[in-house]
Amino acid sequence: MKAMFPSKKAIQKVIVAEMENFLTVDELSERLKVSKVWLYKLVREKRIPFYHIEKCIRFSPSDIQNWLEERRNKEWRRDK
Repeated sequence: MKAMFPSKKAIQKVIVAEMENFLTVDELSERLKVSKVWLYKLVREKRIPFYHIEKCIRFSPSDIQNWLEERRNKEWRRDK
């Protein structure tokens, strides 16, 4: 029986579709109702999943959803 793997073209379509859904810092701060400064701090400290594309910072909605779910019942410490 031949194994069924997605074609290279199908994989590229998925990647492009995911890229089109990436969020900017502005969009994510609006959705989460937090400041952009706080998001930049999380990025700088590598405490939030992000992609650095050239000079742009982008967030995958699925990565952010997973990140939020991991923190659902955890106590947040206050940043100083």
